Amino acid sequence: MQKKILLFLIFILIQSFAFASQNYQAKKITLKKINLESSDTLKHVDIRNWVGKKIVFLRMFNSKIDFDYTSFSGGTGMKGRPKYSECFDHEATVESVIPDSLGEFTVKILMNDKTHKEYVGHTFNSSLSRVALVEDIEKAEKFLKGKIFWMKVDYWYYLNEEKEQMIIKNGQRFKKVKVTGFNPSMDDNALYELTLTDEMGETGILNVNINNNNVEETMLNNSLLSKFFFKKDPRKMFDWDDEIWHDIENKHIYKGMLKEQAIMSWGEPDDVIDMKDGTTKCKYSSGGFFTVKKGKVDEIRQQ
Repeated sequence: MQKKILLFLIFILIQSFAFASQNYQAKKITLKKINLESSDTLKHVDIRNWVGKKIVFLRMFNSKIDFDYTSFSGGTGMKGRPKYSECFDHEATVESVIPDSLGEFTVKILMNDKTHKEYVGHTFNSSLSRVALVEDIEKAEKFLKGKIFWMKVDYWYYLNEEKEQMIIKNGQRFKKVKVTGFNPSMDDNALYELTLTDEMGETGILNVNINNNNVEETMLNNSLLSKFFFKKDPRKMFDWDDEIWHDIENKHIYKGMLKEQAIMSWGEPDDVIDMKDGTTKCKYSSGGFFTVKKGKVDEIRQQ
């Protein structure tokens, strides 16, 4: 009887050691999600708290200038809007923000120039087109210019202003880049245009959203800084062998791959669903998905 008890205790000790070892290994390879927004950049300011803050009117493509600033009324431009020629690059102070029953807002502003005109803004999806908080632009430029990042995506753009197009340029994932230029962009849902330079001297631009300020509700989180960049070299963050990194760089995932490696390969999923059978489904807007069972990829639909 004592022998059986002893054997049982030894078995329990062995199982405990094995569990502890697996847990330790899991902790070593856990993907540390880089969340730049929560610690290093600007905080989100709800539009209801804009009263007393300064906004600035942003530039537009030439083809849109004649339509003037579409979110506002009280001017002498098209359909009573503020004229582009009178407001571009001018600042105004938010006097009041009044919600309506549908969840949208009426925003009264007073121009800070010699005209002292008052305009009334009407939000769509809780955002005002072609304006930004002055403090956001100032703090974003100070934070971002000169920063070093590693690319999560394999593309960037150059702007063809004549054709008013963002032309895609193929790039290399995980390459080191420096922010060498900063401007407000012409994208309402990604207000900051970053000029990036890699170690070979090639340049490109990406439009990013830093804190979801003045972004349409349907587009929240779409172009956040952390979607595009790592703060550190990912190859130094994760001690995976060259073969795995080759698969990741080529966006290849396979059954049995660690969940963390699959996410590194395909990027953060657009939706994560916990299934009744205990598996997790990671879905992408492209239509692709993979399921995870016990920490490893189980089923795959290619993107």
